[in-house]
Amino acid sequence: MDQILVDIHLGQSLRQGVMGFCYDCGKACFRRGKYIRSCTRFKCRCSISDIK
Repeated sequence: MDQILVDIHLGQSLRQGVMGFCYDCGKACFRRGKYIRSCTRFKCRCSISDIK
């Protein structure tokens, strides 16, 4: 199940740089009840599996 990923687009945090973007990425995944899968090149991906 973890191989299927969900993309999240967070344009607002691009102004904050990569660190701010990845922080916002983690918060967005957490709000959805998902784990952060990756945060590279301003692409945020959350895993499909829920936080247990």
